[in-house]
Amino acid sequence: MIRWVLGDLAGAERLGRFAIEKHKREGLPGELHSGPLLAEIYAEIGDPGRAHPLLARCREIRGNGEDWRGLTGKVVRAEAVVAAAEGKYDDAEAQFEEAVEIFRRYHVPPRRS
Repeated sequence: MIRWVLGDLAGAERLGRFAIEKHKREGLPGELHSGPLLAEIYAEIGDPGRAHPLLARCREIRGNGEDWRGLTGKVVRAEAVVAAAEGKYDDAEAQFEEAVEIFRRYHVPPRRS
C-alpha cells in the first residue's frame, strides 16, 4: 500500500501479487483484502483486464454464504474502480454508491490516497 501511495505502481503490483499468493495459502479473508487492492492497482496502471480474475475470485468467496462485513465494501469499491477504468461510468457510479453504503454500515474508514 505504501508503494502505491508513493507512486511506485510496479512495486505495489509486485507486492500485491506476493500477498495474493500468500493469502491463497492462509485463508479467504486475506484474499478479500488483497485481491481488491491489486485489482485497483491494475486499473490505475491502465490494465483493468488483469483485475477481472481477481474480482471473479472475490465474488466466488463472497458467494459462499458468509457475512464478510466491511471486506465486501473493498470488493465492491474495486469493481467500481475497474468499471471506471474501462469507461463503464454508470456501472462504476452504482458500485461506488453500494461500497459507500457498505462502509457506512460497518463503519469502515475510507482508504486515503
